[in-house]
Amino acid sequence: MGSFSYSCRLSGLPITGGDKAVLIPLIPNGNYYDNGEEHVRKFGTTHYCSNDGPNVFFRPLAFPVFGEYDSYGCLENIEEDDNTKTLEQFFGLSIQEIVSIICSNRKDDGYDDALDVIKEGKKESRGDDYKKPKYKKEFELLIRTSGTWMRREIYDGLAQTGSSSWKDNLDLGIPAVLQSLGFKETGKTKDDRFNRVFTNGPVSLHSDGNWIQMIDSNGLYNFPALKKYCKKKGLDLDIEAISKKGMYEQIYDYILPETKSVMRDGRWEGDRIRSLFLCDRHEPSKISEFYFTETRKNGGEFLKKNIIDWHNVKGYFYIMGHYLSPVGTSPQDGEPKHTLTVINLAKTILEQDLKDRGYDEEEEEFEEEMD
Repeated sequence: MGSFSYSCRLSGLPITGGDKAVLIPLIPNGNYYDNGEEHVRKFGTTHYCSNDGPNVFFRPLAFPVFGEYDSYGCLENIEEDDNTKTLEQFFGLSIQEIVSIICSNRKDDGYDDALDVIKEGKKESRGDDYKKPKYKKEFELLIRTSGTWMRREIYDGLAQTGSSSWKDNLDLGIPAVLQSLGFKETGKTKDDRFNRVFTNGPVSLHSDGNWIQMIDSNGLYNFPALKKYCKKKGLDLDIEAISKKGMYEQIYDYILPETKSVMRDGRWEGDRIRSLFLCDRHEPSKISEFYFTETRKNGGEFLKKNIIDWHNVKGYFYIMGHYLSPVGTSPQDGEPKHTLTVINLAKTILEQDLKDRGYDEEEEEFEEEMD
């Protein structure tokens, strides 16, 4: 069998033998109204839109695994980190065995030596099990797992830019956020919604657990606005530490320490903890629960980089209109010259788009306002 290349799911860059690559384990996202067969098989239309964003067809089952592409559809020289440690404990296999099974395209007929470790019985007693493989029940999830690929340079570059989300911070009324800013919950009112009172010196705020209701203000929706409001009331609020963190880093740092279950009661905190650990919609999978348990057990910064980097990168899938799905193969050598031609052309077009939309002028106006 000859070697072949993949393409980076987000950038289209070729991934050829020896390239540093990222494998993102995926699981089908169920048969909900957005991605059910009846909805997918649209005739006479030129679009496909979904409220699930990148997760329409597949969702990430686990956090990405890093290594080098081996030219034959798998990952080798895998980097060991908190994520690989967690996956090995969850499945009871080495990370190379796990990755080889995920990357195998012969799970249906069983014709792959990499699958031997999850089959029932000993190899010598199974005989020829081609087209009738019997897998151990505990590996049912792993058998259903597929994956998609990214070039490591693209992944790292996007992870370092921080969150690409249109909303980079948690809402101000979340108790964990207010507590990190020095506010304490001091009581409740009879209001139907904004009935939780948080106080810090001369300032009292009314929250519904997510947003803040202001009687004498147009609304407080970001940290600078809250700081300005508090200063008028005689409180010099220090927002530097929390405001510099993206939303998922805030969840990790301020909500996770107070959370005892991935199914934590409370709509807002529960939803955010579940999204942090890749839960399937509003229900956690067993592997999501295991991620949560291991993070809580190990403490410190365990899995933090894996979690925050992935959520930062995934935001770009939404921004660029890309769905998570397995990628097809590309020419043997990846055709980097022709890929560069496409990327350079796209760069030229995008630069003109930015000028036509006046982004340069808007940036200058923003800088003047900040000064």
